[in-house]
Amino acid sequence: MENMATVQQQRTNSTQGSVLRTLTNLRVIANRNILIPDVRAPGFGKISVLFNSNTAGTLSAVINGIPGALSNGKEISPNTWYVFELPVYPNMSINFRFSANATVSLIVIYQSA
Repeated sequence: MENMATVQQQRTNSTQGSVLRTLTNLRVIANRNILIPDVRAPGFGKISVLFNSNTAGTLSAVINGIPGALSNGKEISPNTWYVFELPVYPNMSINFRFSANATVSLIVIYQSA
């Protein structure tokens, strides 16, 4: 029978997130990759992306080089934090593009499955 403290620690470790990237007030060019280099997923799980821009526009995720709209392609409001979750697998390449020239803040948090 496993030690109860060990089981609790394993559960805690599996639900904790780790920050993969943080950008604060970064000036971005419209429709260009925001992250240099791309973020690589360390394993199976999900990422949570917190995003804020000083300008309205649309945000796309670029997964393994293929862009796709987030928020159903709807324009997001300026000066508002948005949170997006994406499933990931080991070594998956992740980036983001914003449709307008803007100043953005972005946090990417990984959580294992």
